[in-house]
Amino acid sequence: MELHPSFDPSEIVCIEFEETSLYSEIIQVIPSRRLCWVRPIVLRVMPLMSEMSTATPSDAPILYDLRQGADLLCPSSLFRAALDTEVIPLLVELGESKLQLETDPVARRQLQTFVYRLWQAHPQIFQETNP
Repeated sequence: MELHPSFDPSEIVCIEFEETSLYSEIIQVIPSRRLCWVRPIVLRVMPLMSEMSTATPSDAPILYDLRQGADLLCPSSLFRAALDTEVIPLLVELGESKLQLETDPVARRQLQTFVYRLWQAHPQIFQETNP
């Protein structure tokens, strides 16, 4: 992870942790606090590795549409720039299917759980963003 990544507004970024990826749009970078203000787009949850050995074609990642949800402030060092080749298929799928919306308690809980697990795994990074 880069310590001080350089992102631009409207850029799509990703945080990956374990089997989950959060794709978000940069709203603003706050360099003085090492934070990014982002608008979540989609949370992709992959099948667990132990389940992949018995996975079938229907065991595709679970996608949660977060476009109608709340914005987040997260440490900029956790993000990486998302590649077009990974984002475009997700955006197409968001447009074509009826996914769980952020207002759905399950999607909201998935996002909260992801952020909590990320915070537990990287407490020092989150502490560095506090003045």
